[in-house]
Amino acid sequence: MDQQQDMKMDVKEAAAVPAEHPQWDLSDSDSENNEE
Repeated sequence: MDQQQDMKMDVKEAAAVPAEHPQWDLSDSDSENNEE
């Protein structure tokens, strides 16, 4: 009953990760954001 289909996907190289993104700055902002 299983069906097998060939799937072709347009795979592109991943974009560079922004190292300066504020979400990844866990040094001091971690305790401030956990008050909810």
